[in-house]
Amino acid sequence: MNVHASVLARSAPLDTRDDRDPSPGLPRRIVDLLARFDRGTGHDGKPGETVEARVTRRAILLGFTAAEIIAGLALLVVATITVPIGPAIASPALDGTALAGTTGGVLLWTLFGLLGSVRTVSSADGAGHFTFHLPFVGAAMILGGPTAGAWVAILATTDRRELQSQPWYGVLANHASIAIAAIAGGITYALAREGLIGLTGDIGLATFVAVLLAGVVLEAVANGLAIVTIKIRDDMDWAKVLSIVIDDFRSETLLEVALIWSLVIASATVGWWAPLVIGLCVVLYLATRPASGLDDLTGMLKKRAFLGKVDRKLGWMRLGMSPGGTMLMLDIIKFSRFNNKGDYSIGDEIITEVAARMRATLQRQEDILSRLMGDEFAVFFVGLVDPEIARAKATALIEAVSRPILTREGAETVAISVGFVIAEARGISTWSASAMLDRAVVAEKIAKETGPEGNPHMWVEADGTKHEYVATHKGHEAAATAE
Repeated sequence: MNVHASVLARSAPLDTRDDRDPSPGLPRRIVDLLARFDRGTGHDGKPGETVEARVTRRAILLGFTAAEIIAGLALLVVATITVPIGPAIASPALDGTALAGTTGGVLLWTLFGLLGSVRTVSSADGAGHFTFHLPFVGAAMILGGPTAGAWVAILATTDRRELQSQPWYGVLANHASIAIAAIAGGITYALAREGLIGLTGDIGLATFVAVLLAGVVLEAVANGLAIVTIKIRDDMDWAKVLSIVIDDFRSETLLEVALIWSLVIASATVGWWAPLVIGLCVVLYLATRPASGLDDLTGMLKKRAFLGKVDRKLGWMRLGMSPGGTMLMLDIIKFSRFNNKGDYSIGDEIITEVAARMRATLQRQEDILSRLMGDEFAVFFVGLVDPEIARAKATALIEAVSRPILTREGAETVAISVGFVIAEARGISTWSASAMLDRAVVAEKIAKETGPEGNPHMWVEADGTKHEYVATHKGHEAAATAE
């Protein structure tokens, strides 16, 4: 999983105009220097968090990134000097070409690895990205040993999105972390295969199990380093970081482990071209499979996918691994007036821009954004149980969306009503995602009724459920008609 692409773009904004008294943690000169160096626009921070606290976290992130680069390159040099590339990576059919021998084999698998950058699987909020480089790195690691795997990791794990969205040291750190994982996986394969052969005497079984173990180690180390980066960058607890990897990319991770084994077998038994065919099939599948859980216009989760993902987060709450969460629902006020201007294109432009401003305003990686239907949107803030911060986020959304939106018909002013509900973890009695959304809808309707002075509105027990709200309003309408 590639997370370094958003390390700087999503780091904490370091505003040195903070009115609070500076803590004695860091000298002001250092704080100002790092603040000027920062280009972040994302993390919301904790209540009362000072500039020094945020700059310290950034310094730790930069230090960890530097450590990854140094460790990865150092291990690459040591492996290159001490561990020869295994002959199995060479293809006799390519003798006499530039791809002959073990060095040519590394080059061949590097080219295969670059194929993995053609298609990228992203999390619904666009914050995390999964590229299919690791199966080719893993196959090179098995066939040529840790040295071959490390070189393919360094050379082949580049994609256009990465180069367009992160600085050079973010790119280098990402490649170095995968090189570290490849060396660990290659060592695991060699030790596991030798040990299993000694125990069972069955070379085929030993090789099969060793390949799977090496693949698991490769994925675990690569994703583990990514998890640490997310943890430092977004100041999340370990449970929330782990849930991102499990919820967003668990199926892709399992697929990659299976692909490593398939690529090794195909190369060894069929020929050098077989991994290319498999890789092309995977890329074609990713290019053509329908993104049934995503809204076509905004790229956000649809309602069903949103509720399913939130329910998984609530499961972590029931297990006591997250303190709670906040569900926010917003609705564009009098949206029909945009569609009444002739066709639906103006409305589509409004919806698209509202979604873009939501993403720009709410940049925590662990949060989940959705276009429920029409002009209704929802957000689930993982781990957020502080009403003050929740209200501040809702207010920031209202302010962001209220800025004029340029359309083909000119500038349009958009107003939204926002309601939110906070749920703390209560074990087995923790609400479901549908129950939270039900209450968020009620809060949004109350916010719309009360006007600007009540917008946003936080749901409280007295507001009742959606069913109770509808029943109450029907009663009021009936009484008004009778009068």
